[in-house]
Amino acid sequence: MNKCMLIGGLVLFCSCQPSKKGSESRMDSLNKMQDSSVKSSETPFNNTELTAQDTLFDDGSIPTSWRTAGFSRPDDFKRFIIQLKGWVKNNEVDSIAFHVQYPLGEIKNADEFRKQYNALFDGPLKKVIEEQRLDRIFRNYQGAMIGNGAIWFIEKDRNYYISAINNLPAESKKD
Repeated sequence: MNKCMLIGGLVLFCSCQPSKKGSESRMDSLNKMQDSSVKSSETPFNNTELTAQDTLFDDGSIPTSWRTAGFSRPDDFKRFIIQLKGWVKNNEVDSIAFHVQYPLGEIKNADEFRKQYNALFDGPLKKVIEEQRLDRIFRNYQGAMIGNGAIWFIEKDRNYYISAINNLPAESKKD
């Protein structure tokens, strides 16, 4: 009788466990995404920065919630920022252009974006992107931004897009 109960208990326990195929957690799949992103972009990143608290900034300010900013998956967005850093570092213009919401100011489409990429993504903007901490991304009802407003992002249909670049091309910066 005890053997039957033990066997029945094991069968019940095993049947309640998720299958190997279904057991992959969302975090596991995100880690795989991060691994492939890092390999393709060659941008190293510290996983503790991804998981660091981002509800209180160093200056004591409390940012708007990710949900209010329109982001349903903040960790995925942070992984996107890691990917963006690699794209910018390697001048992967097509990858960046694919993640722009058009029109972007006067830029109507990806072809125009490609032509203006070097003027938009100059040295100072690239440095802002490179140095952005994942746990210090500002957000409000308009979306998320990095670099004190240099670049704004939105989430749309579970994808991330640059919605504004507030970096004037060099010829426009002259007084």
